[in-house]
Parts: sequence; C-alpha cells; structure tokens
Amino acid sequence: MPRLLLNRRRRGLSLAELLIAGTIMTMLAGGMGMLVTAVHSAGGHCREQTVAVQHGRSALDRIDRAVRGAVGNEQFPGCLVIATTTGGYTFPDTLVVWSPATLAADPTGLPRVSELLLFCPDPAAPNRLMEVRPAASDNTVCPALGSTSAWAALANSLKTAATSTKIELTDQLRTGTTATNSTGTPAPSTLRGCARFLLLMSPTAAEWASYRSGTAAWDDLTWPLDLYGTTAGVRRVACQTELQLVPGDPTAASQTAIPFFGSSVLTFEVSK
Repeated sequence: MPRLLLNRRRRGLSLAELLIAGTIMTMLAGGMGMLVTAVHSAGGHCREQTVAVQHGRSALDRIDRAVRGAVGNEQFPGCLVIATTTGGYTFPDTLVVWSPATLAADPTGLPRVSELLLFCPDPAAPNRLMEVRPAASDNTVCPALGSTSAWAALANSLKTAATSTKIELTDQLRTGTTATNSTGTPAPSTLRGCARFLLLMSPTAAEWASYRSGTAAWDDLTWPLDLYGTTAGVRRVACQTELQLVPGDPTAASQTAIPFFGSSVLTFEVSK
C-alpha cells in the first residue's frame, strides 16, 4: 500500500494541465514581447524628440547671437529678409545679417558681401537649414536696401557658391511643396524648407522714408520707449523666426512637425 501511494504522488502532468500551462506561458511571453516592443518604440520616439529639440534650440540660438551682434545704420538696419515667390506663394525663408567677422569696413554705409551671414534652407536639400558665410575676399559693396531683385540674385549666388562657407544647423527641417507631379507625389524641384523670418522695425521703413522726404515730423515717429532726442534716436529691429522640425526622417509623411519660435532684437542709433 505505501508503494502504491508513492507511485501515485510521482505521476506527471495530464494533457489538459500541459495545455493550460502552455497557454499561460504563451500569454505571458506575448505580453512581455508587446511590452518590450512598446518600451523600445517609446524610447526611440523620445530620442527623436530630444534630438529635434536640441537642433531647434541650437539653430535659434545661433540666429539670435548673429542678429543681436549685427551692425545697423540708416542705410542697412542690420537684417534683411529675402522672400521668394513660387506658384503664387511667397516664402520669406532667407535671413541676411550684417555680421562682420571683425570690424565693419564702412559702419555708416552699406555692408560688404564678405560681412554678410545668411540663414536659409539648402537649395540642394531643403530639409537642411544652413548658415552661409561668403568668401572673406569678396569686398563688393552690397546693393541698396530697396534693390529687391539685386538682393535676391546676390543671395541665390551666395547659397550655391563653392567659395562660401556653409554650416549645417539642422537636417530635420520640414519640407513642403506647392505642386505635385503626375503620380500625385511632391515634385522634388518645388520642395521648400519650412523656415520663416519676419522683421519688425520701429520706426518702420515707411515712417523713416516719410521723415526723410519731409512728410513726417521727427517727434511723430514711433520711437521704441520714446528713446529719442533732439539730434538722434534709437531704432529697434526685431527678427522673428519660425522653424518646423520633423523628428526622425523629415521626409516621412506620417511624422508630425514640431514648431520652434524665436525672437531677436537689435537696436542702433540713427541721426536726425
């Protein structure tokens, strides 16, 4: 009798018990696999978001330092935004800053080409935001501020010149297009980087032109914080920047862009 009881205690699991145990193990393994996949996906998403934030902050800081350290005078207010019109849409995506490496050759006149600094999408790869410095040997005097076509031609030549020094600020700039090809996909030649610049001046360009033409009084100009006197006043130029960066692959249609906004202020004195 004791031997029979001992043998009964040592018997193995039944088929039903094995099936239940296998099912439970499969469920546990599947749950752990899903958890590992979710953690890995969340980790990758967080890394991509962090990298995009670092790119955005770094680009805005570089633009801010350039604008705040720019040279400004009555003929050139330190900064200039060049807009391109394509397909009936206007893209103010090029910022020109008077930022000489040392001292300005003519602080009261127009800048030299070598003293400029451009911030713009790369024409060859619109998802790249570039900082462009012309050749140090180019001492050509820049066009007058009102020569829109001349400035546009100059900026386009500097962006593609082999002698210009180009620094990539980010390669995650969102791209968009105003046209598609026959397959319904964006036409590569029409892709534009999502960067936007806006200048706000006080006194405005129109007010200053009216004053110089004699149709506006000195005291009636919109001086910032009333910072003006009988012989000179302070002009304020604010540069507002908007960048849209896409974490991960900027060409992926499923990705959501992150907007970054910056504002930089330059002040300089103008004479009555």
